[in-house]
Amino acid sequence: MSKNNQIFTDEKNILIAAQDNCYSKEDELVKNIILMFPGQSSQYIGMGLDFLECNKDYYKYIHDASRIFGEDLLSILKNENGKGNLIDKTEYSQILIYAISSVFNDYIFNNCKLPSIKLFAATGHSLGDYSALYSCGAFDFEIGAK
Repeated sequence: MSKNNQIFTDEKNILIAAQDNCYSKEDELVKNIILMFPGQSSQYIGMGLDFLECNKDYYKYIHDASRIFGEDLLSILKNENGKGNLIDKTEYSQILIYAISSVFNDYIFNNCKLPSIKLFAATGHSLGDYSALYSCGAFDFEIGAK
C-alpha cells in the first residue's frame, strides 16, 4: 500500500500521518482526506492522555465536556475517582469518546493546518457519527457534547 493510501487505527499513527501529510511540500500528497471516527467500545482507561499531556491546550475539551456533563470526566478517564472503571459505562464512554475524537479532529485541522477543503468525507461508527458531524461543522463541540 502506498504512503498516500495507508489506513491507521491508533491515535499515535493517525496524528503522525496527519503531520506528515500536512507539512508535505508536494500538494498532491494531500488530495482528499477521509476521517473515520470510532464508536462505543473503543474506549479505554487513559485514552488520549499521552497526546493531551503533550498538547495541554486540548484539555479544554475534557474540561468543557465535564462542565456540560456535570462530573469530572478527567478523573474517570484516568480512573482516579475511586468508583472503579466507569469509562466502560455508556454514560461516560460516549461523552469521552466524543471529546477525544473532537480533540484529534481539531488538532489535525488547527495544528497541522490542514485546509478543511481537503476533507473529502467524515464518517463514524455508531456514536462516531456525532464526531463526524462535528468534524464537518454541522454543530459546535458543546452542542455535540449535550
